[in-house]
Amino acid sequence: MKTALYLFVILLLMLTSQLIAQINISAYAADNAEAPLDIPSYILNAAGQKEVVHPDVIFEPTGWNGYQYWMAYTPFPDVDAVHENPCIAVSNDRENWIEPPGGTNPIDSFASSASVYNSDTELILSADKDTLYCIWRRVASYTQEVMYYRYTTDGINWSPKVEIMNLTTTNTGGLISPAIVYQGGMYRMWSVRKPASGVTAPRVVEYRQASSLSGLQVAAVVVTTITPFTYNATSVPTTETWHLNVIYHNGYYWMINTVGPYGVSSGGDLYLGYSADGITWTFGSQPVLTRRDPFSYWDRILYRASILPTSGNSNNFYIWYSVQRKNSTPHMIGFTFTTGGETLPVELSSLTAIVTPLNTVQINWVTQSETNVSGYYVLRNTSANDATASVVSPLIAGTNTSTQTSYSFIDQNNPESGLLFYWLKCVDLAGTYTVHGPISIYLETSPNTPPPPVAFGTSLQRVYPNPFNPTTTIDFTIAKPSTVRIEIYNLRGENLRRLGNQFYAKGTYECVWDGKAENGEVQASGIYFIKLSTPDHVSARKVLMLK
Repeated sequence: MKTALYLFVILLLMLTSQLIAQINISAYAADNAEAPLDIPSYILNAAGQKEVVHPDVIFEPTGWNGYQYWMAYTPFPDVDAVHENPCIAVSNDRENWIEPPGGTNPIDSFASSASVYNSDTELILSADKDTLYCIWRRVASYTQEVMYYRYTTDGINWSPKVEIMNLTTTNTGGLISPAIVYQGGMYRMWSVRKPASGVTAPRVVEYRQASSLSGLQVAAVVVTTITPFTYNATSVPTTETWHLNVIYHNGYYWMINTVGPYGVSSGGDLYLGYSADGITWTFGSQPVLTRRDPFSYWDRILYRASILPTSGNSNNFYIWYSVQRKNSTPHMIGFTFTTGGETLPVELSSLTAIVTPLNTVQINWVTQSETNVSGYYVLRNTSANDATASVVSPLIAGTNTSTQTSYSFIDQNNPESGLLFYWLKCVDLAGTYTVHGPISIYLETSPNTPPPPVAFGTSLQRVYPNPFNPTTTIDFTIAKPSTVRIEIYNLRGENLRRLGNQFYAKGTYECVWDGKAENGEVQASGIYFIKLSTPDHVSARKVLMLK
């Protein structure tokens, strides 16, 4: 009989960002909206019409100050840049927009002429959901571009503007359409640069990253792989990047790119692309949304757009797209959505292995949503090779619900000792499947036999004691110099405490959680999750506070 059991690894995986199958980006398509949205504007054009462009939309599922959707944009009446100032609108249904009640647009206004003006808005909600930042670009002169932000905690009262970047550029084209994503503790920014005046060369998309918005000023610039999109028969470029928007979703960066005539500052069609690192991009072979040229259509030249996923486990997207003025057709914003993107059958939030008091291995997993799931199999092997793993469970039926569901399976036939690897195989109704894992656990009959060495990597290690009261120590390793964030969540997914958000060199570290929230409130007995995040790694562990 076994006298001791060693738990080699209890691994809780935050897997949502790792579940994407191969993406067929060319399968994406969207229908043009039949009519534009009615977006509020503080000024009308000479014909009494609203003209708005440059939308950027964020979504907060539980709402932020009463609204789920927040949009930043700029009016552009009669192509008059003097009025191209940052504005805010809100919505709870994606299509009907109003000014925030009690708020006033524009939130900033200092344009003085058609050559000194604002443009290109961007919204960011802080990680703690407390603060909304509105960022915009200002063309200060033919050779100077500046980026500013204002912030608000209520959506009504805005801070004084803060300068982020101030760059000497050429041809007013070094910070076009900045898109900023806060991911992995870093602000990641993409922007378009035009060639110098008189130089024949394609526009390029540049990438910067920094731990603060102000750090983008001195951040290293990396030119992405985005090149002209189409060529003529003699290999001369015919279309290229103009305006863009980027989000991070399901483990990839996604870009909606306005592609216009080569060498002309104009919109055209919209292309969708994705990237694992933000630098090397793959785009569809055809536009995801095309302009409609006949005079009777309102969207004859597509311009800057904004995207959001249609759901957490879907790779389809909502699109808010602006159009450029053409003849008497004004600047406007429309709404549509893509088809062709894969909807992941399961949004898996955790997968764990524990040793039971009866010396068996229990596999636990939690899903946040399920679609067309037949069920799950648990696989086991003595090596990290799922191809030769054995199925050790019957088919465990899925619930196909949009709410959180917990599952458990006990493997009662595991070997007497040794290192075991487990996988979770999700099978959909069509018979296709996705395998998640592995997680590993070590069983040993002798308490004096140490577990095998672990390859050094970024991860949470021991959390002890567990259960705990009132404090627990968290050991973690960092494989390479990184900004590391450690946070505590409850079962409702609420962020209770941030234990650290700083730069670490490669090494082994520890921190202590005293069982309190950020506001000092002592937490009740129950299950909590410790999450470690770096720019390229996310892991978590479950702990039990027991008083």
